[in-house]
Amino acid sequence: MDTGAGIGRGTSDGAWSRAAAVGVGGAIGALARWGLDVALAVEGWPAATLVANLLGAFVLALLSRRLGDSAPAVGLRVGVLGAFTTWSALVVQVVDLGDRPGVAVGYLLVSLGGGLVLAALGLRLGRPGPDAPVTDAPPAGP
Repeated sequence: MDTGAGIGRGTSDGAWSRAAAVGVGGAIGALARWGLDVALAVEGWPAATLVANLLGAFVLALLSRRLGDSAPAVGLRVGVLGAFTTWSALVVQVVDLGDRPGVAVGYLLVSLGGGLVLAALGLRLGRPGPDAPVTDAPPAGP
């Protein structure tokens, strides 16, 4: 499974359209993430980051085996979902919760464990039907 952008694969026009899709998708994902931060503002608990990362793990896994390497697919995977989810915020928030070690460890375990479970579920649900071949090979280049 390839969740990368494929942007560096040559210098064809396809690479530039994928780069543009990642940029536009990144703007969309960042705005969605900001909206989630506003909607799920919970004092003392990083609810928005937890929801964004769990949802992102599921959606990326769900779509990863069905999406190719087209510009829209790369824009969704790398742009939208890459900007929507955030490992760095999770890590900073775990450290910030350090004055409450039980909460910090609980948040980390729910984030990692939940992400793994949802990614596995997404991969299972995203698997093509019985008539379509399932491959873990990366999508074809430009």
